[in-house]
Amino acid sequence: MKAIEIQVAGKAVCLLPERAAFLPECGTLLVADLHLGRQHAWHAEGRPIGESAAAASLDEPLNRLAGLVRDTNARRVLVLGDLLHAPAGLTGEMIARVADWRKSMCVPFELVPGNHDRRLHLVISEWNLRVHDAVLIEPPFAFTHEPASAAAGSIAGMIVWCGHIHPLVHLRTRGDSLRLPCYCFGSTTALLPAFSGMSSGATIRPEPGDRVYAITDDAVVDVSEGAAAPRVRFPRSRSGSLA
Repeated sequence: MKAIEIQVAGKAVCLLPERAAFLPECGTLLVADLHLGRQHAWHAEGRPIGESAAAASLDEPLNRLAGLVRDTNARRVLVLGDLLHAPAGLTGEMIARVADWRKSMCVPFELVPGNHDRRLHLVISEWNLRVHDAVLIEPPFAFTHEPASAAAGSIAGMIVWCGHIHPLVHLRTRGDSLRLPCYCFGSTTALLPAFSGMSSGATIRPEPGDRVYAITDDAVVDVSEGAAAPRVRFPRSRSGSLA
């Protein structure tokens, strides 16, 4: 896996192809939009998702996150909203499954709540979560869920990390095109991709000067305007291409 290290507000940031950013100075692993329990909610709503498939759907994001904690030696995990998907997905089996996984993790898990994080009281104790207010300020950064919060006066002058958008970047070659999850850095905001590989996304329209980094199967690639032409493989079948 090929990561990219960049500077944001004078701080080193590692952008990982596993759809997470790592801040080495403070040992913080940043993720957003896990949407845990999505398939459990679908099953509860009567969609054709079996209980075993719903249970298995938790393994991929939890294993990926555990691997990142191990590989980066992170000292904490900070989730920028939408840890959960919907109240219907908070089944007893799902809560217990994540609780068992959480017991195997020795680092603090913190959450800035998102719009999907309803009924958090059902999991805060079981999952040993620390829940912050809507905006967490740790200069030179602020952390929130929705980019609209970047306009709030209390965080003016800081780089605001956020999720919510599930950003995609549209890449084109002469004979093909592909939308890939991406990181996007503007003058005031740092936008994370969705950690969930099952969520749809929104194609971004970068402003002049924005830095955009696409996520391929195994690398992070600088696709900002003016960057060297990236070598990006365009697979014919990519079920996880959306953020």
